[in-house]
Amino acid sequence: MELERVLAPGGNLLIVVPVGKPVIRFNAHRIYSHEQVMKLFPALQLVEASLITDDPNDPVIHGHASPGAWLAQEFGCGCFHFRKD
Repeated sequence: MELERVLAPGGNLLIVVPVGKPVIRFNAHRIYSHEQVMKLFPALQLVEASLITDDPNDPVIHGHASPGAWLAQEFGCGCFHFRKD
């Protein structure tokens, strides 16, 4: 909520988090689902969300990955671009 509050109108927020099946690992590493990240910033508009999979044989950035692809990750990388109207 603090990131939304301090972001100027028209400002951009870029955030990168571990994504996959939601879980807390080792009492420190939090893995988020795509839905959870979207709910963290309800007042912001999503500009783009990209997925970098945890598959070493598929080191591609997926700009429009399906919801199933996000949940199929064990420790993927979710890149989110939000904008404040």
